[in-house]
Amino acid sequence: MDMLGSLIDCVAETSSKLVATALADVMKKGTSANVRTTAATNLANLLENKPHLAAASLLHLKEHSAIPLFENPLANNADLRLRGFAVTLEPVQGSANTKDTARNVSTLSLMLKLAGDDKKDFPTRYTAVQSLQAVTPDALKRDPSFLSLLLILYNTLLDDDEDIRNKGAEITSTWLRKEETLFLTPIAARSALLEVLTSQYADSRELCLEALLRLAAPQPFASEAGEVLDNGVSNGATVHLHPAELLFDTAMEEDTSLFVEEKQNLFLDEAEEVENWSYVLRRCCRSARGDDVRAKFEPWIQEGLSVILENVKTKVDGPLGWTSKPEIFLLGMRFILGADVIMHWAASERTGTSECLIRTTLEEIASHGRRNAINGFWQRRLDSILNTSV
Repeated sequence: MDMLGSLIDCVAETSSKLVATALADVMKKGTSANVRTTAATNLANLLENKPHLAAASLLHLKEHSAIPLFENPLANNADLRLRGFAVTLEPVQGSANTKDTARNVSTLSLMLKLAGDDKKDFPTRYTAVQSLQAVTPDALKRDPSFLSLLLILYNTLLDDDEDIRNKGAEITSTWLRKEETLFLTPIAARSALLEVLTSQYADSRELCLEALLRLAAPQPFASEAGEVLDNGVSNGATVHLHPAELLFDTAMEEDTSLFVEEKQNLFLDEAEEVENWSYVLRRCCRSARGDDVRAKFEPWIQEGLSVILENVKTKVDGPLGWTSKPEIFLLGMRFILGADVIMHWAASERTGTSECLIRTTLEEIASHGRRNAINGFWQRRLDSILNTSV
């Protein structure tokens, strides 16, 4: 009976290999876009259940650009799912060089960022997380380019849809080798990923700039490599920040719209994310942040604190006061927690000039805030930072 079962399994495995090869062949040589798209979709479905068959179709997967990108939504989704398998095939087999791997991961990361954007529909965003699930992490963990995939995986844990968050948590559990019988919740997965980032990539300039962007920029996510952001970083090299006063002026403008536009992502807690990425920034090594980053980040934080101080001195706040507007509250958190980051850096480097200036401003904000009933959360955070840094 055992022999019969083994024979059946062997026949089934051989059949699956033949089907995978045939589907890949149709992808390459199909006479119509619909035929090629159907073949690609079925191949992606097959490989999800039998990922070890991907190697048998390596040549076809390397050339699966026979499906033109954006030819139609189904073709694009099938293409993205297969790229998750393709990106780690050569590293697993030991036939890829570092530059090729980095380039392939960079291409996949760019596509995943576009597909996982909040404004995309659910099928497209879910396809992005399926593509991530196809990646073999062990083949890339030693490659610096793997960081970009970890950051995209983190983004899936913030998605507005519960199915995508749960799938992202499942992938996180697998990638981090958590107990197979027990998957992390999305919240626990976020915490676990942040710990991995700060423990394994603390010396990464890319991580430092990404964390700075997520703390400082109005948008929660970084843009594609090479694109200069309105308020953030570009291609791992340049930091550009809008004047703090302009940001506060914009946040304080009265909204006269007849209808309120609902947030694209109702699950995302931006204030919590500012907390998370300030934690990452505090853990970044000096070599990662660099003098050029500090030279732009510190004056920007000091400018923002000065604007807060000016308003705290002249305005009485309270539950329905000027800080009750969500945009102002969040912007204030960016500058207060950014100040905490700089004070932490200064303490670790034993350079007290910037720390003293920022500490003095924070003390003034806290003092005037107590008199003018500043937002309670701001006040507690200010007191905590000042007490910790004594």
